Amino acid sequence: MAIAEVARKNHAKVLLVKKPEHREVDANQYSYDYSFFEKMADTISCFKRVDLLPYYRDSAHINSGNSAKYWWPKDGHHQGAGYAIMAQGVYAGLRRNYPEIFTPSFPPAPDKRK
Repeated sequence: MAIAEVARKNHAKVLLVKKPEHREVDANQYSYDYSFFEKMADTISCFKRVDLLPYYRDSAHINSGNSAKYWWPKDGHHQGAGYAIMAQGVYAGLRRNYPEIFTPSFPPAPDKRK
């Protein structure tokens, strides 16, 4: 997989984000089988993953009764409040999967311009 090769070569960390659509949050389940996503993320060492559906449900308490305030009704994109929750979920996933990047001792990326 090209992304994994580039990440390994550059000592990069990759966080794959699984983001549910509005209807999937309302149904509390994904409309499609994403098992390939979990398998790929779990078998390639430089990949980590975060699934935002449990975050939306359990941490942000979004459900079918209040979800309309997080998505635009016509195009299905997040409204501002939805993007804020998504960002918080990604941040939580980064902290859980890569705690070392939040410490002062984390080494900076090598400067490739030299």
